[in-house]
Amino acid sequence: PGVLVPECQRSMNERENEFIRQIKISSIRAVHEKTLIQTFSNLVTHYKESISSLSTCVKEWESYSEKVETALMDDIQDLDLELSREVDAKRNISQELRHINAIHSKKLDKLQDEKKYMIRQHEDTMSSYLNEMENTVEEYKRETEQRESVLQKENNALKDELESVKNRTNKNEDNFDSER
Repeated sequence: PGVLVPECQRSMNERENEFIRQIKISSIRAVHEKTLIQTFSNLVTHYKESISSLSTCVKEWESYSEKVETALMDDIQDLDLELSREVDAKRNISQELRHINAIHSKKLDKLQDEKKYMIRQHEDTMSSYLNEMENTVEEYKRETEQRESVLQKENNALKDELESVKNRTNKNEDNFDSER
């Protein structure tokens, strides 16, 4: 039986050693698990803070995005309004130009009609004046021909009288010479 005791003893020692080892392992595991749990807890806290921070960033981004979108929509509406005003202004200018062109066209037509009328009047006046001048020239020509005819007759009569006077003078001289 003495042999058994040391073997039993050894077996007890081994069991104690195994139990102590198991306790040490358990205690190491417990420390590791506690460390792991603390690490996971820290990670979860970090992730929660990151998610909270990310959520805050997303909210800020959404707020900023809404402000930018609102500002862009306001700018688009302002530009649309300004463009609409410019289109209206150009349309008004175009209408005014058409109206002015119509007025100018009417005035131009009226001026052209007045020009044609004045040209006709001038032509009629000139034609009448030329007819009067022709008539005056013709009358002056007749009067001149009549005067020339009268003057020619008077000239011929004077020539005849001069010839007659010459002839008488010559006869008188001849008679005077004969008497002498």
